[in-house]
Amino acid sequence: IPDDCEVISQGFLVTQDAAIGGKASAFIYGANGVKTAVAKDKTNVDITTVNMQKAPKDAAVYGRAFVVIRDGNGAQSTIYSEIVGL
Repeated sequence: IPDDCEVISQGFLVTQDAAIGGKASAFIYGANGVKTAVAKDKTNVDITTVNMQKAPKDAAVYGRAFVVIRDGNGAQSTIYSEIVGL
Protein backbone atom coordinates (compact mmCIF):
# COMPACT_ATOMS: atom_id res chain seq x y z
CA ILE A 1 0.00 0.00 0.00
CA PRO A 2 1.50 3.37 -0.98
CA ASP A 3 2.45 5.72 1.86
CA ASP A 4 -0.13 8.34 0.85
CA CYS A 5 -3.01 5.83 1.13
CA GLU A 6 -5.33 5.06 4.03
CA VAL A 7 -6.80 1.57 4.55
CA ILE A 8 -10.60 1.82 4.64
CA SER A 9 -11.32 -1.90 5.05
CA GLN A 10 -9.80 -5.30 4.36
CA GLY A 11 -10.78 -8.93 4.49
CA PHE A 12 -11.57 -12.01 2.44
CA LEU A 13 -14.02 -12.93 -0.27
CA VAL A 14 -15.31 -16.50 -0.62
CA THR A 15 -17.57 -18.24 -3.13
CA GLN A 16 -18.58 -21.77 -4.04
CA ASP A 17 -19.72 -20.72 -7.52
CA ALA A 18 -17.11 -21.87 -10.05
CA ALA A 19 -18.33 -19.28 -12.58
CA ILE A 20 -17.50 -16.52 -10.10
CA GLY A 21 -14.38 -18.12 -8.61
CA GLY A 22 -12.89 -18.64 -12.05
CA LYS A 23 -13.30 -15.05 -13.23
CA ALA A 24 -11.49 -12.21 -11.44
CA SER A 25 -13.84 -9.53 -12.82
CA ALA A 26 -16.84 -11.34 -11.27
CA PHE A 27 -15.17 -12.19 -7.95
CA ILE A 28 -15.29 -8.72 -6.41
CA TYR A 29 -16.33 -7.03 -3.17
CA GLY A 30 -20.12 -6.59 -3.05
CA ALA A 31 -20.93 -8.98 -5.92
CA ASN A 32 -23.87 -11.41 -5.76
CA GLY A 33 -22.78 -14.92 -4.80
CA VAL A 34 -19.71 -13.66 -2.92
CA LYS A 35 -19.48 -13.96 0.86
CA THR A 36 -17.42 -11.23 2.53
CA ALA A 37 -15.52 -11.36 5.81
CA VAL A 38 -14.34 -7.87 6.77
CA ALA A 39 -11.52 -7.52 9.29
CA LYS A 40 -12.31 -5.71 12.53
CA ASP A 41 -8.95 -3.94 12.41
CA LYS A 42 -7.33 -1.89 9.64
CA THR A 43 -3.81 -3.12 10.39
CA ASN A 44 -2.01 -6.18 9.05
CA VAL A 45 -2.18 -8.04 12.38
CA ASP A 46 -5.88 -8.91 12.55
CA ILE A 47 -7.36 -12.42 12.40
CA THR A 48 -10.32 -12.78 10.03
CA THR A 49 -12.42 -15.92 9.68
CA VAL A 50 -15.06 -17.00 7.19
CA ASN A 51 -17.75 -19.48 8.25
CA MET A 52 -18.81 -21.82 5.45
CA GLN A 53 -21.15 -23.92 7.61
CA LYS A 54 -23.55 -24.78 4.77
CA ALA A 55 -20.88 -25.83 2.31
CA PRO A 56 -21.19 -29.45 1.17
CA LYS A 57 -18.30 -31.61 2.38
CA ASP A 58 -16.71 -32.05 -1.07
CA ALA A 59 -17.58 -28.61 -2.48
CA ALA A 60 -14.97 -26.46 -4.16
CA VAL A 61 -14.39 -23.12 -2.44
CA TYR A 62 -12.67 -20.10 -4.01
CA GLY A 63 -11.15 -17.27 -2.02
CA ARG A 64 -9.22 -14.04 -2.36
CA ALA A 65 -8.16 -11.20 -0.10
CA PHE A 66 -9.05 -7.56 -0.64
CA VAL A 67 -8.14 -4.17 0.73
CA VAL A 68 -10.07 -0.93 0.12
CA ILE A 69 -7.84 2.15 0.16
CA ARG A 70 -8.23 5.91 -0.22
CA ASP A 71 -5.34 7.83 -1.77
CA GLY A 72 -4.08 11.31 -0.93
CA ASN A 73 -6.53 12.83 -3.43
CA GLY A 74 -9.53 11.11 -1.83
CA ALA A 75 -10.01 8.53 -4.59
CA GLN A 76 -11.08 5.13 -3.27
CA SER A 77 -10.07 1.84 -4.90
CA THR A 78 -9.98 -1.88 -4.11
CA ILE A 79 -6.92 -4.10 -4.48
CA TYR A 80 -7.38 -7.88 -4.79
CA SER A 81 -5.10 -10.87 -4.33
CA GLU A 82 -4.96 -13.75 -6.77
CA ILE A 83 -7.85 -16.21 -6.56
CA VAL A 84 -7.17 -19.45 -4.71
CA GLY A 85 -9.34 -22.53 -5.26
CA LEU A 86 -9.58 -25.15 -2.54
